[in-house]
Amino acid sequence: MRYDPIVLAASAPLLVLALAAASGASPPEGWIALTDDLRVRPLAEDLWLHESDSQWGDSTVAANGLVVRGRDGALVVDTPWTEEQTAKLLGWIGRELGAAVLGVVATHFHPDSLGGIAEAHRRGIATWGQTATGPLAVANDREAPTKTFDDRVSLSTGSETVEAAYLGPGHARDNIVVWLPARRVLYGGCAVKAVTWTGLGFTGDADLERWPDTVRAMTAFDPEIVIPGHGPPGGPELLAHTLELLAARD
Repeated sequence: MRYDPIVLAASAPLLVLALAAASGASPPEGWIALTDDLRVRPLAEDLWLHESDSQWGDSTVAANGLVVRGRDGALVVDTPWTEEQTAKLLGWIGRELGAAVLGVVATHFHPDSLGGIAEAHRRGIATWGQTATGPLAVANDREAPTKTFDDRVSLSTGSETVEAAYLGPGHARDNIVVWLPARRVLYGGCAVKAVTWTGLGFTGDADLERWPDTVRAMTAFDPEIVIPGHGPPGGPELLAHTLELLAARD
């Protein structure tokens, strides 16, 4: 594991999500609209979910991401779909949270993960991705993360550790997960499906044979909260649900 100098302490417990997961209920709305197609919602102290919309044919697709704030600044997990949405999110972090953005972690090369990465680069913000993410992004006319890692990298907000880990291919060849150990929160990204989903979504870049092993590897974190790339967060049942969807494709 490589450690990056941008280190740790325990963080506040999850409030809203922990109660929702325990009860099986959806978290309360509580969204703050930044634009018509971008909103944020507090999940716990110093932790926010961001959600952005993109139009795909006749459908509007909402994608998730995280903002983790600490003593030294904030880390963003996945950008919104577009550079314009990303500019609004980064501006909100600075203005409303009073935090400098220390870095952005992209969980894979699709636009729902790094579509706004160029805006982060224009602001001089460091970006991280798995080794394969850069070439895949460039091949699809997107900018590559400025920093890469093979298996794991540990970042810090100055108050807690944020770990990014490559557990194997799944939804995409380069998909990674982000683990907040002090909170026991796992951001599975698009490799994990919300319980409201009845299918696997886009699989054009997926490794369907190895995806189940990647999801099983996530269980080793023993997470209390699991956040998918699309749809509502929940608990470990999201991992079981994803495995069921993968098994049902046969």
